Amino acid sequence: MVTFSTFKLATVLIRNTQRAVRLDVKLFDQHVQQLMRLFELQQFDVAVLLIGQAKMAEINTRFNPDAKGATDILSFPFHENLRASLSSKSILPWECDLGDIFICPKMICQRFDKSILQEQLPVYVTHGICHLLGYIHDDEKSQIEMHIKERDILEKFNRANGYYCLPLTPPSNK
Repeated sequence: MVTFSTFKLATVLIRNTQRAVRLDVKLFDQHVQQLMRLFELQQFDVAVLLIGQAKMAEINTRFNPDAKGATDILSFPFHENLRASLSSKSILPWECDLGDIFICPKMICQRFDKSILQEQLPVYVTHGICHLLGYIHDDEKSQIEMHIKERDILEKFNRANGYYCLPLTPPSNK
């Protein structure tokens, strides 16, 4: 086993295959890099793919047969529960893949005005990274835990960028 100190810096892959919504991919890449630092995940590789609605619907129904159509975000972690491994500080060098995040900007624009999409993307990336780490929001306890993690990261992000991003995960279902 090796410790984090021997790892390389992360590779962040951003791929924008959708054409429905215009966005600044360079700024988005800077935000993802910054979020990875705020999560203290500089040693991990991550891929963030911005895809169209049809592709998102295809992926969503393929991996969730109960789903109907597209969704705004999907996360596919490399590790089952990375938080447990991070607490022991021992990850093998070939295990430095965080996972993949698929985001559909067009679906986000159905929830928010298109003019603020660029400011909403960090919220979705934060949510996706939480899922890649093993956070879930299936019950009230885990939902509160994930909300707190998202809030803490986004508060730091907001201070650094002058944004007002709020967690995607609500604090509670009540």
